[in-house]
Amino acid sequence: ELINKGYDVTSLIRKGKEGNLKSKIVYGDLTDEKIDFKNNQFDCVFHLAAKNSLIDCENNPSETLDINVNGTKKIFDIAQKKNVTKVIYAESSTVYEGSKNFPTNESETAPQSVYAKSKMACNVIANEFIQSHGLKSTGLRYFTTDILIDDSNNHHKRQINYRNEEVIQWNDSIKDKPILLKYLKENIHA
Repeated sequence: ELINKGYDVTSLIRKGKEGNLKSKIVYGDLTDEKIDFKNNQFDCVFHLAAKNSLIDCENNPSETLDINVNGTKKIFDIAQKKNVTKVIYAESSTVYEGSKNFPTNESETAPQSVYAKSKMACNVIANEFIQSHGLKSTGLRYFTTDILIDDSNNHHKRQINYRNEEVIQWNDSIKDKPILLKYLKENIHA
C-alpha cells in the first residue's frame, strides 16, 4: 500500500525468502551480527518480524529471545543511529494471557509463555528508547479472539475462544457452513 501511494520502501528480507519486488530489498536477518542498510535513510520503521510459533518458542526459548528481544533491540538501535522519527512494531495480545479479568485493562499485562514474555520485553525496549533517545514508537498488540483447531485425521474442527471454551464445531460438509456464518455474523461487532 505504501509503495502504491508513492513512498520509498525498503524491506529487510531473510536470505532465501522473497520480498515485494517493488521495494528496495536488504537481505539479512534479525539474528545477524550486523545488518547493512547501506546509505538508506528512513522516516519510519515498521518492525513486524518475530518468532511467533508458540510451541516452537516454548521449545526454543533462547532462539525466541534472540530473535524477538535482541532483534527488536537491534532494530531500535539502527533506527536511532539513522535518525528515524518513529518505529511501529508488533506486540501481542498474549501479554494478557495470565490475566484473571475479562475484559482486561490494557495495563494489566500478565505474560506467561516464553513468547508473551519476549513480546513484553519488546515493549520495555520501546519505552527505554522513548525515555533515553526520544524515539517515538507505537506497539500494536494484535488480537485473535478465537482459534481454529483442525484435526485433519477425522476432518473435525473446533473453534476455541480466549477462555478455552468451545464455541462451535463443524466438519467440512456444506451443511455446516451456515452455522459458521451465523457465528461470524453474531460476533463480528464484538
